[in-house]
Amino acid sequence: MSRNRFQMITACLHFNNNRERVERDQPGYDPLFKVRPLLDRVSSNFSSEYYPHEQLSIDESMVSFRGRIFFRQYIPSKCHWFGIKNFVLTDASTNYTYIWDVYTGGAYTYNRETGIGHSTVMTLMNDGNLLGKGHTVYTDNFYTSPALYKALHAQNTGACGTVRVNRRGMPPGLRNLKLKPTEPPVFFKSFPLLAASFRDAGTITVLSTVNDNAVISKRVRSKGPDGHRVLKKPKAIEDYNRYMEGVDRAGQLCSYYAYEHRVMKWYHRLYHHIKEVALVNAYILYKESGNTMPAAVFRDKVVEGLLRKQQATQSPPPMPLVEMTAVPARLVGQHFLSQHKKSRPDCPVCSSRKRGPEDGRKGRKQTPYFCKTCPDHPALCPTDCFEIYHTKLVYRQ
Repeated sequence: MSRNRFQMITACLHFNNNRERVERDQPGYDPLFKVRPLLDRVSSNFSSEYYPHEQLSIDESMVSFRGRIFFRQYIPSKCHWFGIKNFVLTDASTNYTYIWDVYTGGAYTYNRETGIGHSTVMTLMNDGNLLGKGHTVYTDNFYTSPALYKALHAQNTGACGTVRVNRRGMPPGLRNLKLKPTEPPVFFKSFPLLAASFRDAGTITVLSTVNDNAVISKRVRSKGPDGHRVLKKPKAIEDYNRYMEGVDRAGQLCSYYAYEHRVMKWYHRLYHHIKEVALVNAYILYKESGNTMPAAVFRDKVVEGLLRKQQATQSPPPMPLVEMTAVPARLVGQHFLSQHKKSRPDCPVCSSRKRGPEDGRKGRKQTPYFCKTCPDHPALCPTDCFEIYHTKLVYRQ
């Protein structure tokens, strides 16, 4: 396929009927109308084909896009600074993308009383049917709040994550707390919440409903005499560092084989991202079933399977069997006219000795011309008889 043909087909790629689109500022307007059927179908398949482990992580991911769209976001902490932001829930153990929601800026609907972070976490957990199942959710300080963690604990769901000390409901003693690197971590307990503050390169504060005040010792490098020192840190922070990177690792797996087109419509960019997420999820399920195969080879196998399926549906029906009969040699091939020097045989097409003068024509007709290609070299008149003899099965007039 040529480049121009591929670009023409790509330009015609649509996922919804534009005639049914509701204009902006009208009731029923959907900013994601162009990809809504695709989003609903894929999200439903992701959550129905797999059930995650106990640990879950929720974070933002970015679909790179620098074009003009009103809900484009800027997040400098991400690999792609500009793009379409997604709220993603993943399995922290396998990096499987379980469910996500596209953020559409001012058009995004959430509970204004609880805030966007609280509302997003509860929406993802409800849509994935994960509340009340004993899971543990790991979040960063954009989502974490005492109100959210209490709501999750009431639904038999644990939570752990970094938190901003000025969140409503946080202990007042944490706001002005200044720890030195050599000091042990500080804990604040108010059932079911546990807040822990720890100083390493900087001060880190976490909130948890699944951890206690356990502390672990780690040997890290330092500028001391032996080049190392023993660091005591809360186990809650260790668990957070272990399980929180599920969304980032899933995005990293999607980036290995993605080809970033410079010019592309926003819904095409979102479609290609969904395609990459689907391939990564399929590869994770393939490995979870006990199989081993390099990711690049797995992608090749998927493409080959799709091509075989497409060719099978487009193959033409077999031709019906037709009984073949022998065709005379005079009706096939190329024939050339030649001339006798002495003899003048009868023409087998128009000559007949039974005809007489009474019908106004001469019965017998002789000709010096013949076909030198036919096996018996028949004598033929060079006008109509030569053509009739080589084209008609019954040639005698």
